[in-house]
Amino acid sequence: EFVILAVETDTLWQRGVTVDVDGVGEENDLRRLLKGVDIVDGFLSAESGPKAPKPGIRVLYGEREIALVPIEVNVTAQDWLRQARKTEDTRKQIRLLARAVEMQKGDVNARKALASLYVKAGMTEKAAREYEKVLASSPGDTTALEALSKLYLKEGRYEKVLPLYREIIGQNPKDAGAYANIAYAYEKLGQWGRAAANYRASLELNRDNGEIRYRLARVLEKTGGEKEALALYESVHKDMPKNPAVLNALADGYLKAGKYEKAIPLYREVIAREPRNGAAYANIGLAYAGIGDWNREVANYRKALSLNEKDTVVRMNLALAYEKRKLYGEAAAEYERILTLKPGDGDALGRLADVYLAAKNYGITLSLIIRINCNIVDMNFIQYLVKRNISYYNVIFQHNEKQGIFIVHFR
Repeated sequence: EFVILAVETDTLWQRGVTVDVDGVGEENDLRRLLKGVDIVDGFLSAESGPKAPKPGIRVLYGEREIALVPIEVNVTAQDWLRQARKTEDTRKQIRLLARAVEMQKGDVNARKALASLYVKAGMTEKAAREYEKVLASSPGDTTALEALSKLYLKEGRYEKVLPLYREIIGQNPKDAGAYANIAYAYEKLGQWGRAAANYRASLELNRDNGEIRYRLARVLEKTGGEKEALALYESVHKDMPKNPAVLNALADGYLKAGKYEKAIPLYREVIAREPRNGAAYANIGLAYAGIGDWNREVANYRKALSLNEKDTVVRMNLALAYEKRKLYGEAAAEYERILTLKPGDGDALGRLADVYLAAKNYGITLSLIIRINCNIVDMNFIQYLVKRNISYYNVIFQHNEKQGIFIVHFR
């Protein structure tokens, strides 16, 4: 703080003299309390590079400037930080904080503030670099550890996130969120056992967390723990009965366990909420197949295909449903559509051969069997081959006396 008490000249009386300090005060700053920080802020606000005009104390007699006393401004990192706090413009804040960090590289708080602004602006790579610099100088900085680990998770850099969460857990072994997040990283890396162990550790600290129970169930399904997974899905469903992901997971669990009557109403609820969910129609079709409701099975397969006509798995299920009812023409048409989408598909070729064989269309059956090099069939087909002199195809006949059939081997 300072005050300009008077102006002395050799030729002029003080009565007509005024003083104006650039960027601060009022029209006449003579005998007013002024602050140096206001001069710095004014200089920084107006600054436009090295050629920016420097502030000064202007002495006027009337309206004529008779002297200029230059002011030297030494800008510090704290000055840039102060400017950054005064604006709500994120881009401008970044520019100002970057200047502060450049001047004072060891200021971890300024660097963390800059990194958080980069995150806010969606500049995640730059944010990560700043947090990495903080940890290089201060390895145990909790704020930087947590922020950088979240960035790595978001970017899918799961290998790099593991040591960060190990450090966080080392600092605070009761951090349930850290266990959950490292478990998620392990899950994404396909390390199911470690994922499950850390999800369990998280649940030990927070048993009421439905999302973590859901994630643990999801991992257990990958490791053969379907029974425990289903029990977890049931418990989560009680807490979150309207959650679409939980509904789907529980319905799928019941379907895999053969509990079709329990799966069906859940799939209906999913479909009511998501009428364009093709997977739900396909799965409820499988559940109806499980209880022998052929009409509903087929109707739901058709609905699923209306939403995604290129789904060959659903089309295969529809064809098999037709086969069960000996609707060979309809089944063959579906297998042919699969082969249009996936030429040379061995399963479709094999099923199509079975369909034509069952329909006693031996000519097409023979051409399909040659394409897939499979072993079949019944006496009528053998007689068909013999009548048409099939030695060209290098066929070997074997008689299975126990079953009373011939088996044909194509080479």
